[in-house]
Amino acid sequence: MNKLTGMGMAFCLGLTMLVSCERSQRVQAGSEGITGVDFQPRTAPEPGVALNRDPADGPIKGQVMSVDVAGQGMLIRVENGMEQTVKWNNGTTTVQGVPSDSKSATTTPTTAASMKALAARPGSEVVIAWIDDNGQKMATVIKVTDLSSPTKQPKKKIRRIKST
Repeated sequence: MNKLTGMGMAFCLGLTMLVSCERSQRVQAGSEGITGVDFQPRTAPEPGVALNRDPADGPIKGQVMSVDVAGQGMLIRVENGMEQTVKWNNGTTTVQGVPSDSKSATTTPTTAASMKALAARPGSEVVIAWIDDNGQKMATVIKVTDLSSPTKQPKKKIRRIKST
C-alpha cells in the first residue's frame, strides 16, 4: 500500500508540473492582445529608391558592416538602410583612402592588404564603383571617404603551465 501511495503522489506531482507549464496564450499574428508594446515596422523605401540597381545608376555609397578577406567580399549598409554584398578582385579592383602599413610612403598597398586594413575598421564610409558580374556586384574602385577608428581586438592570453 505504501508503494502505491508513493507512486500516486509522484504521478500527481508530475501532472501538476505539466499543467503549470502550459502556456495560457497561444501564438498570435501581429500584436493582438498585447498591451504596452510600441512596435512599429520599418517604413517602406521611398518611391524613388531603386531596389535593384544598375551600374549605370552610379556608385554605391554606404557604411562598411563587415569584410571577408578570404572570400573577397564585403557587406555594406547603403543609404536606404538595406545591406548589400559587394565582391572584389585583387587584380582589377583598386582601393583608395586606406593608409598603408608599410614604413615606405612610396609603395602602394595591394588590394588584399587594403581590405585587411579596412576589415579592422567597420563603420567606415565608402563609395563603390561596380559592374554586374553574373548577378553579383563586382567592385572596380573602392574609395574610402571616412575611415573609422580601428576596433580593439582583445589580446590573447597565453597560459603557461609551470612544470614541477
